[in-house]
Amino acid sequence: MRGEYYLWRSDDHTHFWARDGYDGWDEAVWGETLTEENRPSGVALPQSIADAYVMLRLAQLVREGRVATAAADALARCEGNFGAKDLADLGPAIVAALAPLRGNNLEAR
Repeated sequence: MRGEYYLWRSDDHTHFWARDGYDGWDEAVWGETLTEENRPSGVALPQSIADAYVMLRLAQLVREGRVATAAADALARCEGNFGAKDLADLGPAIVAALAPLRGNNLEAR
């Protein structure tokens, strides 16, 4: 993703960058202990952590019935970025496959 927020994947990490340098550090639970002098900036998370987050967020989007909207938004914002062709190709099948799960009590399974 490129723009005000720049995210990209290298071989082993997902990198997060904010154009204006502000990344919402003060909204984090641990932000209360930080000051302007020691605040964090962009980060590179191990790819396995980013993948785990993607799966957790996907489950939330399914539960909220927002998979199709999120996919359409990603395509609109990220044309030409990594993964955009994959999402364009696979998005309709992903949305269709996940649609029956919306609102299901998955914990009972």
